[in-house]
Amino acid sequence: MDKPEKTLKPKLIPWVLLAYYFPLQLNISIFVGGACAGISFVLFTLSWGWTDASWQWFVFFPLLFFITVPAFIYFVRSQTYQQTEYKFYRDRLEYAEGFWTIEKKSIKYAHITEVYMRRNVIQRFYNMGTIYLSVPAISARGGFIGVAIVDVQNPDAAYDDVQAILSRYQA
Repeated sequence: MDKPEKTLKPKLIPWVLLAYYFPLQLNISIFVGGACAGISFVLFTLSWGWTDASWQWFVFFPLLFFITVPAFIYFVRSQTYQQTEYKFYRDRLEYAEGFWTIEKKSIKYAHITEVYMRRNVIQRFYNMGTIYLSVPAISARGGFIGVAIVDVQNPDAAYDDVQAILSRYQA
């Protein structure tokens, strides 16, 4: 097995991840936490006659979900980023990504039609970016088809390296 010419891994910025999922966290905390609190209120307070702590259910469950939802999201995403790796060999890209479902794929450079990079405001602040490798395929939903190497550190250098590897293959 030959040695990869370049290896790229994504980097996770925790606060960006948590800020991205905050609306989901808030909705789950209010609605699911409220539903669990309502069920507990009916079950324990009205059915069993516990009158001392009827309001506490409406604090406990939303707070529980407000804390556990981002912890769960952070754990899953950090494990996904830890498992994800893009290896550029002489003639192909091999990558593995995922946590619940691990996908391993190999794409020959002959099938890559375009390479481009995008950096949003937050990625620029952390000197990160996303490198896209397009392949000729048709999507029923439209949009990008290929490999998106997300949250790469030093994206300009990584982009130049990827371009150089692909240029050597095509030469």
